[in-house]
Amino acid sequence: MVHVPEDKIVEGGILCHLAQRDWMMRDILDLMLSDSDNTATNFLIDFIDFAKMAAWFEAEFAHLHLGRYLMEVTDRENYLSAETALELLERLLADPSPFGQVCQKALFYQESVNKLLQDLPEGCSYSKTGELEDTEHDAARIFAGDSYYDICFMSHYTGLEEREQILLAQNAVGKLAYQDLTGK
Repeated sequence: MVHVPEDKIVEGGILCHLAQRDWMMRDILDLMLSDSDNTATNFLIDFIDFAKMAAWFEAEFAHLHLGRYLMEVTDRENYLSAETALELLERLLADPSPFGQVCQKALFYQESVNKLLQDLPEGCSYSKTGELEDTEHDAARIFAGDSYYDICFMSHYTGLEEREQILLAQNAVGKLAYQDLTGK
């Protein structure tokens, strides 16, 4: 059990709406992955230690940088390449440990399915999505039987019309991948 302090609650996700502050660590991890909960993410960064996590990312991944907490207003920035996003997804899906199993379950039950997964049946994917006011990202493994595609779609937009077009493109890519896998 861990305690999430009230002064660490930020917007985005479930934790900012609930009164409960004591959680199982696996639930915090699940909320970070399945709900993109910003408080859960920041809590895990603090739990591990910001500097230690940032250094590990820099050492392990060529294009992943932790420069700030989520929702923090600063001139520092976080960044991640599509290639590195897919590498992280593949590592998590290949991890047989209890940690990997928690992550896999959270990615399987992703709450946000309006991008690559929009027109797909339930139970055919693992995914992690993210968004900001000008960004729509989605990384997913879409599968049918033992065959799958790993896809990462990262986008930056200006204006609601452009955002709508990006979401439609993401929907089309996911649907095309699934159709190719199933022959339908």
